[in-house]
This record gives sequence, C-alpha cells and structure tokens, in this order.
Amino acid sequence: MKPAHLVYLLALIKLILPFFLQSPEWGPHRDELLYLAEARHMAWGYMEAPPLLSVFAWLTNWLGGAMWAIKLWPSLAGALTYVLVGRLVLHLGGRWFALVLAWMPFVTGAWLRMHFLFQPNFLDIFFWTATAYGLIRYQQTGKAMHLYVAGVGLGLGMLAKYTMAFYAVGLFAGLIIAWDRKVLANRHFYYAMGLGFLLFLPNLIWEALHGFPVVYHMKTLESGLRWLSPWTF
Repeated sequence: MKPAHLVYLLALIKLILPFFLQSPEWGPHRDELLYLAEARHMAWGYMEAPPLLSVFAWLTNWLGGAMWAIKLWPSLAGALTYVLVGRLVLHLGGRWFALVLAWMPFVTGAWLRMHFLFQPNFLDIFFWTATAYGLIRYQQTGKAMHLYVAGVGLGLGMLAKYTMAFYAVGLFAGLIIAWDRKVLANRHFYYAMGLGFLLFLPNLIWEALHGFPVVYHMKTLESGLRWLSPWTF
C-alpha cells in the first residue's frame, strides 16, 4: 500500500471507530442539546458561540436528529483533520511509521472524545490545522493559493470558536519575530487575511449590534470558577 493511500485508510478508521465505542444507551451530551437547539433560531451569532456550528446542527435536525447524525460531523471533522496532518507528514518526508505515529493521538485519549462530541471544539481543531497547513505548504511551494487556504481557515475558524484569535495572534507574532519576509512581503498574505476577516465580519457585526454578549458569557463562566484555584481547576 502506498503511503498516500494509508492516509485515507487511517482517516476512514478514525471516522468509524467512535461509533463502535459509545454505548447506544447514552443520549446526547447536554452541551450538544444546546447547540442543536440553536439551529432552531438561526442567526449570525449566539451568546455561547459563533454561528458555524448551528449550520451543522441545522443539517443534523434536517436528517432527523438521530445520534448517528449528531456524531457524524465531529467524527468527519476528525477524519479530515487527520487527512491534513497526514498530507503534511508526506510533504515533510515522512512515510508509514510517521503516518501511524501522527494518527495515534486521534484514536487514543482526549482527541477520540473531542471528535465525537457535537461542540465547537472539533471545528476549532480542524481550522487551526487547516491554517497551519496553508502556511506550511506556502513555505514549501511558494504558491499563493496556500495563503488563501490559511486565510479561509482563519475566517471560518473565527466563525467556529473565538479561540482562533489566540492562534492567529501567536502565528502572526511568530512571523514578525522571525521576520519571515517570504510571507510578510507577499501582498497575497494580506489579501488572504482580509478574506478571512470578511468571512468573520458578519458575526463581528452581530456581536456589536447585540452589545458583545460573548463578553457577558465569559464573565458568567468566570464567576463560576472564582471559588477554584488554577491548580484545582
């Protein structure tokens, strides 16, 4: 089997494995019920999260709201995330052993759970990976299209979960500290970042029109943690 084919075989296993591990006696997680309910009130934003997950919630409800439909999207995102990682492994010179090694976190520990819960986290991880994929491939090939992959990943990531902003700031700071002229001097980098901002703009406008409810939500979460020390948390 060619290493490129192994990527898709491992991704397929990643896709179907969680369905064999969860007992059918268990219903949706309470957070999953929240995000499924948001799809009944489609909007450009919500207090708890940006709007992208509600699109998948709408599709889930359209499919009947069965458990397999709820779990399909995080499982599919996990498989696609591994495809990106696996392709990067190949582009960086890795082969069979490296592909399996990169696959192991996807089927053991926290990521196995992360990619089976219908929460913004699975989208967050996918778009973090897609953004990194675009930047790395641009460094390797010099093709501007990869910068646009990173820009779209950034914009859609912000529509999935606001933690994408921390990732973006970290990446940009790294480019400045390293003074990576190959990226910073390329006009397509700024066009791509502008495209990402335009994708996120409707949600930013919604937040502004509603008084930034995400700030209230974060303060509410903070009040629930004030009795815990960082170590206890």
